[in-house]
Amino acid sequence: MPIEEDDTDWNLVKPDYMPDNDIEIGYIFKQSAWGKGYATETCNALLRIAFEEVSLSEVVATYEDGNDASRHVLLKCGYEDKGRRLCYGEDSPDLRITREQWLRAQ
Repeated sequence: MPIEEDDTDWNLVKPDYMPDNDIEIGYIFKQSAWGKGYATETCNALLRIAFEEVSLSEVVATYEDGNDASRHVLLKCGYEDKGRRLCYGEDSPDLRITREQWLRAQ
């Protein structure tokens, strides 16, 4: 997750390399897909990969202020609201889930 930059540095994504920054889950859907459960399914699948296949210890997420649907998906998938943080160059919501939290919910 970029902190001061406004976009992800995709050059950090390399095989067998884990950047020092927080690792986030992200997805974007066309409006016609909203409200059909795809975001929840996607988030859960990405968390499964993150914690079972990659063995990350924590995964972070954010959403645009006012996007209550995205917040709801993240909370439903087990994320905890940790307040605010600097990411993408601005003050944003900070949600996190640890591997232990995710495993307990399975």
